[in-house]
Amino acid sequence: MKKILAAVLSIFCVISLLAACGAGDNKIEPEPKPVDTGSPKTEGYVFSAKGVSIVIDSDVAPVLSSLGDPSSYFEEASCAFDGIDKTYSYSGFEIKTYPTDSGDRIQGVFLTDDRVQTAEGLRVGSSKADMESLYGTDYTVKGTEYTYEKGGMTLRVTMKDDTVNLITYASEILDQVTE
Repeated sequence: MKKILAAVLSIFCVISLLAACGAGDNKIEPEPKPVDTGSPKTEGYVFSAKGVSIVIDSDVAPVLSSLGDPSSYFEEASCAFDGIDKTYSYSGFEIKTYPTDSGDRIQGVFLTDDRVQTAEGLRVGSSKADMESLYGTDYTVKGTEYTYEKGGMTLRVTMKDDTVNLITYASEILDQVTE
């Protein structure tokens, strides 16, 4: 009887181990969420450079064609999408893109120094008082970042000692993907 019980337990253990250490082919994947990737945010804040309007979530190809060659270019595998995220650097600003089935779209524009400014007149080096005069006080604050929302996108102003250190026009696309 002990031999039969030992054999049954051994078989049970082997089956349990095989089930637990399977190849993982039966892994359950979450359903992908629908993501709005086709709506340029023309009602939001729009940055312009060299006479070119750079609209968040719009196709980047015509923008790049109009702006000309960037001073530098960087790409990396996208953490949120299938494909490559790309960053194009120009004098005073950078454009970051995300991949879609219909081509790359503009995820964000980063104003990195005082050679450029927002349409409203804010630039790196402006004061917090300047920001509030131009955009008001209807913002949220997280650490040193002040965020304005308008038209399905955000304008983020990063401060250091009450002086603008970085201005970011950003898509809300990553919020949709990571929720």
